[in-house]
Amino acid sequence: MKNKKILIIDDDQKMIDTYLGILAPEESAVSDFAALTGIDVPTAGERFDTATALQGQDGASLAEEALSCGEPFSVAFIDMRMPPGWDGLKTAKKLRELDSRIYIVIVTAYTDKTVDEIHETLERDVLLLRKPFNRDEIYQMARTLVDAWNRSEEKRQVEKQLRYALKKYMAASGKNRTIEEELESKL
Repeated sequence: MKNKKILIIDDDQKMIDTYLGILAPEESAVSDFAALTGIDVPTAGERFDTATALQGQDGASLAEEALSCGEPFSVAFIDMRMPPGWDGLKTAKKLRELDSRIYIVIVTAYTDKTVDEIHETLERDVLLLRKPFNRDEIYQMARTLVDAWNRSEEKRQVEKQLRYALKKYMAASGKNRTIEEELESKL
C-alpha cells in the first residue's frame, strides 16, 4: 500500500489551511473555492493523508507517534521561522534523527540560514521553497516526493528479502558442506 502521509509544520494556521486545500481538499471546499474565485482547481488528482502542527516540537511528536505505529511520514513541509519554538532547521534535523527516510521541504518567506547551511545540516533529501508558493509547486513536490519515498521503500523491502534469502542459502550451503565433509571422512 502506498504511503501518502505528509506532515505539515507551520506556525500560521492560514498557511496550514492553504496546504490542506492543495494536498487534501474537501470536495465541497474545492467547489466553493472554484465558485468564488473562478479558478478551476483539479480534484481528480492525488489526495494525501496529512497531519499538521503549529510548532516544531509538536510536529516531531507526531512523527515519533507515526513511527511507533509503523506508519511513518514520507514527506514533511516545514516553515523555517516558527516562534517561539524550534526553527524549521532544528525541526527538520529532529525529524531526520527520528526517521532518516523522510523527505523534507523547507518552505519560507525569509530565512537566516543559507542553502549550504541547510544542506550541511540535513545532508540529503531536502528542498527549499520560497513563499509565496504556487499551488502546483506544492502539489507536484508532494507527488514526486511521495513517489520517491515509496520507490525507495520498495527497494529497501526487496533488499531485505534478498539478504534473508542469501542468509538462508548460506546456512543451507554450510550444512551441505558439513554433510559432504562427514561423507568424505567415512569413505
